[in-house]
Amino acid sequence: MKIQVKSGKQNIKMIFPSGLIFSDLSAFIACKVIEKSKITNDDGELLNDESKALLLNSIKYGCKALRQTKKKYPHFVLVDVETSDGEKVLITL
Repeated sequence: MKIQVKSGKQNIKMIFPSGLIFSDLSAFIACKVIEKSKITNDDGELLNDESKALLLNSIKYGCKALRQTKKKYPHFVLVDVETSDGEKVLITL
């Protein structure tokens, strides 16, 4: 995954390995963190087990879908934003 930020004379480029970010291990770690954390909804109530299970499945399938998208479309643009001031943010897989 590449993140590019252009702001005037400054140009920032960050490269993250997509295979590491969207791997099964990363999804597993994120799931364990979510299981142990106390996540609340908009009303301040703790999420029940069904909601946590839905969230965990969403993370697993989301990572899988992003890996498949990366294989099929290697330079897929996730975000391409340009402000009126000329600042630009580009995030690609």
